[in-house]
Amino acid sequence: MIIRYMILSPSEEARHAFLGGLFGTFELSPKGHGEKVTLNVEGGGFEVVGTGARGKLRDMTLKLIKSGIQVDGILFLIPSGDDDSWNEAKSISQWIQSEGHFIALKTWVFNSLGDLDKEMSRKSLLTLINDHQEQLVS
Repeated sequence: MIIRYMILSPSEEARHAFLGGLFGTFELSPKGHGEKVTLNVEGGGFEVVGTGARGKLRDMTLKLIKSGIQVDGILFLIPSGDDDSWNEAKSISQWIQSEGHFIALKTWVFNSLGDLDKEMSRKSLLTLINDHQEQLVS
C-alpha cells in the first residue's frame, strides 16, 4: 500500500523549498514535471509528490485523480497575490467534494520562500496527514 500526498503549487521554487527543507533531498521526475520523496514505513510506502504549473493546477489534478492514481491528500502551496492559482485551488476543492472523493485538502498561502521553513512545513504536512486519518475513521 502506498500513502500518497501531493504538494500542488505553481511555484517550482516553493515545492523545492518545502520538500528540501522537510526531507533534505527529493527526486526529480524524469520528464521534469515534479518532485518526489518516498519513505518506507510500516505497512508500505509513504510518498510525497510535488507538481504544478501556473494555469494548469486544476487540469493536472483532475487528470491524475480521474486516471485512478491514489491521492490521499493535497496541500496547495499558493504564493500570496496569485489569485488565479487560489481560484484553481478552490475549484479543485469543490470538484473533489462534489465527486465524493476522500482526499484531505489544505491550503497554505505564503509570502516568500522564507515562510516555507522546516517547522511550518512539518506542521502543514502533519495537519494534512491527520485530516486524512480522520476521514478514514469517519
